[in-house]
Amino acid sequence: MAQIAKTKDLPLLIRHEIGETIRLEAELKLTEHLPAVNNLSLLLIYSDYISDTHAHNIASSMRESDILIPSSKHLVCLLPGTDKEVAIHLAEGMKDFLSEEGYYAVITYPEDGETYEELVESLRVYLKNKGKTLPW
Repeated sequence: MAQIAKTKDLPLLIRHEIGETIRLEAELKLTEHLPAVNNLSLLLIYSDYISDTHAHNIASSMRESDILIPSSKHLVCLLPGTDKEVAIHLAEGMKDFLSEEGYYAVITYPEDGETYEELVESLRVYLKNKGKTLPW
């Protein structure tokens, strides 16, 4: 089951996960053999209504290393060791589970940015291009 956190903790959690990714990459020195080690995806799903039951059901199907940050209209998932393609696949599944017409966005470290600020800016630009705004 994924860890559940609060929106206010998002900057600290992203910075921590980037640091862990860099540490693992340096310690294992396997990135050429295991490219997923150096990925961290952030998945944002927006829906008009996300219940606590939805959030807990989704969290129970996620890995222990994943972090879920629920609110009334969006879910943010931090997915260590997950590349963009897999994160998009997960987003599609979550969107289907929610049975809503909402939207999702996926950004990935280091592809979309190497710091918290760069990742959030990439997310902000992606959402702006889709006519949406960052929910926090």
